[in-house]
Amino acid sequence: MQNNEKENFTARRLKITDNKKGFIELLQQLSICDSISETDFEDRFREIDSVEDDHVICVIEDEIYGKIIATGSVFIEKKFLRNCGKVGHIEDVVVDSSVCGKK
Repeated sequence: MQNNEKENFTARRLKITDNKKGFIELLQQLSICDSISETDFEDRFREIDSVEDDHVICVIEDEIYGKIIATGSVFIEKKFLRNCGKVGHIEDVVVDSSVCGKK
């Protein structure tokens, strides 16, 4: 990216409208991930969203292009160990190949 090009990246939680911003296509850069219907995306989004902070998917959106360029998720495992503690598991971290290495 040249110095005169603007960048407007925003980190936030996944929104139900992010399917239209290339979220699934981004995951396909990480692993085999078939295309899914809008209905299936929305159903899974609502399922994950219903557990609130026990499963969080974050994204970085390039607001100039309206495209999701990075994502990662964390889910919380409730344990009996460590005095009924909790452990976070980080999963599905991917940065779009078009912006890798651009800090």
